[in-house]
Amino acid sequence: MSAWTHLSPGWQVAWAQGWEAYQSGNVPVGAAIVNEAGEVLAAGRNRTREARQVNGVISGFDLAHAEVNALLGLPKVSREEGHVLTLLTTLEPCPQCAGTLVMSQVRRLSYAAADPWAGCASLFAENAYMASKRVTVSRGPSNLARAVQVLHLLEELAAGNLSGPFRERFETAVPNAVRVAERLHTVGTVSKLWSAQTAYLHLLQET
Repeated sequence: MSAWTHLSPGWQVAWAQGWEAYQSGNVPVGAAIVNEAGEVLAAGRNRTREARQVNGVISGFDLAHAEVNALLGLPKVSREEGHVLTLLTTLEPCPQCAGTLVMSQVRRLSYAAADPWAGCASLFAENAYMASKRVTVSRGPSNLARAVQVLHLLEELAAGNLSGPFRERFETAVPNAVRVAERLHTVGTVSKLWSAQTAYLHLLQET
């Protein structure tokens, strides 16, 4: 079995959403919401760098994050149904997405890669109101986290954003991912024409 088939369907969808975001020039973050059987009920991706609109999903706003768009796509569920759903996201939620999650019915979160810049998963335990919502937080597959970190840094390099305090945070937390992303950015060997599966396997091989 390949590393791709080791991912659950939910994580495959979340990665594919993040890859689609990367292909379209957005921050490469993807999310999916799954039930207890692992079935995907909704998915979303980052759309912050697209034309501004609100039409089922949010695009072109700073609010247009993957987790928000996945939650917007979730069919109406009861409180009891929502409490056993899991939001899978490729990158650790920022304060906005963490807050959006606790204001929804979903009470489980799993994220793949830590975000040294804006990641705020600690709020689920440290903030009194958020802690009262009893969100269960877990981590996704470590292989996926490696690929997500490199892809995220590749996009930041392409956008000219990997500098200053932002770069320093990543240098401290994931120095190897920074080196790999810089090398791949320089040689230009990651093609936006690839499928999500091909991209995932290639980035794993490079890391």
